[in-house]
Amino acid sequence: RQLEEWRPEAAAHGLEEFVDRLSNWYVRRSRRRFWKSEGGPSTGSGPGPDKAAAYATLHECLTTLTRLLAPFVPFVSEEMYQNLVTGRIPGAPESVHLTDWPRPDASLIDEDLSARTQLAIRLASLGRSARASAKIKVRQPLAELVIELREEKEQAYLAVIEPQLLDELNVKRVRAIEWSPSASVGQGGLMSFSVKPNLPKLGPKYGRQLSEIRALLSKANAAEVAAAAVRGQTIKLAGFELAPDEVLVEKTAPAGYAVAAEGGYAAGVTTEITPELKAEGTAREVVHLIQNLRKSAGLEIADRISLYVEASGPVRAALESLDEYVREETLATSVSFSAPPADATSETHDVDGEAIS
Repeated sequence: RQLEEWRPEAAAHGLEEFVDRLSNWYVRRSRRRFWKSEGGPSTGSGPGPDKAAAYATLHECLTTLTRLLAPFVPFVSEEMYQNLVTGRIPGAPESVHLTDWPRPDASLIDEDLSARTQLAIRLASLGRSARASAKIKVRQPLAELVIELREEKEQAYLAVIEPQLLDELNVKRVRAIEWSPSASVGQGGLMSFSVKPNLPKLGPKYGRQLSEIRALLSKANAAEVAAAAVRGQTIKLAGFELAPDEVLVEKTAPAGYAVAAEGGYAAGVTTEITPELKAEGTAREVVHLIQNLRKSAGLEIADRISLYVEASGPVRAALESLDEYVREETLATSVSFSAPPADATSETHDVDGEAIS
């Protein structure tokens, strides 16, 4: 829509957002669909319907992108078009510069799907921020994600996007604080608030009455005052009417949680790591190292491997207990706790204070 109106700044922003959503959300979220081994040249048949749909959607996005980019980066877009279309799509123009400019089809826009996806992206971002504030890697599983939503309909969206949040944030369960029309932001209990006067704003305006305002704020419901400030509403205190920027709101996470909040949404993760969660985190860390090793070895994304691991202590125990997970994530047909063959690609790392090869 922005591109059709042809406002250069809006067009540039729209393209940037499109590429970010495509690469950092759709492609990343679809990796397992691309990995599926059913069908393909080796079996003499095409990919299964889900894998084919994932490829078709990505191809549609990329070919549309080449047409959008063509006036700005003609040579790069032509190279992309030749790789994606020419000689592969019967009847297609031989150059991207012979194609039509893309036109949006409003009938294909699914507003609910867009809203659900936007909510998933927002909550995943807040969850990662909460983890970062507690200095806990995403590869370390955590017990729970607790969220505060702004609208009642988002509760229904949550049931659909929950599997994505579980996977994105590596948590075992998702819990939403119950929403009601009368609830104020922050009253669900995920965040606690304290409020105090903004002295540079209130001092010149009220002078000696400032002490009275301070006392009234100390007795007020901090969550209600915070909610009014977030909404940009006037804060009424026994004869005083304060503007939203005349109070300072401080948010505090409850014990055992790390919380991030923005725009009326909040997400918190538990910070306690049990021995079981620790073992799973160790296994995920090793899987990450193996994936990097696959790249170093020049393997294709769907290549199967034989995996050899030399480790001891808790690291080996964690890998043995999660053998199926390790094999599935690394596409390993087998895992052997022994020295590798001489021709194997190998590396040595430190994991949780132990050497692992």
